[in-house]
Amino acid sequence: MMMMMMMMTGAVTDDTGVFTRERAAGLYRLSAYYLAVMTTEIPVTFILTSVFVVVVYWMVNLMPAASNFVAHWMILELSTFTAQVTCRLSNRLSFCHKNMSEKDDANIR
Repeated sequence: MMMMMMMMTGAVTDDTGVFTRERAAGLYRLSAYYLAVMTTEIPVTFILTSVFVVVVYWMVNLMPAASNFVAHWMILELSTFTAQVTCRLSNRLSFCHKNMSEKDDANIR
């Protein structure tokens, strides 16, 4: 599961160049970009986590009750989604802070 999040970190930094150029051109706001990225990644994350849980839960032979399986699945879905949102949000907030700092530095000079 952590490997999926590590791959996600690479994807976050890959689109920084495109985001910078399009944001500088004033094509869209940060919130619009963030919501678009999150809504497109939610189904992929949901499917990957579900496949992981179905395979690993039964392979490890955890408690074979359906209620335990669903509880385990929901906990992993929520934790993965929370990690994804936190990763994207912290990246974008730091990016905005960096841009604001650069603008302040340019105004001082």
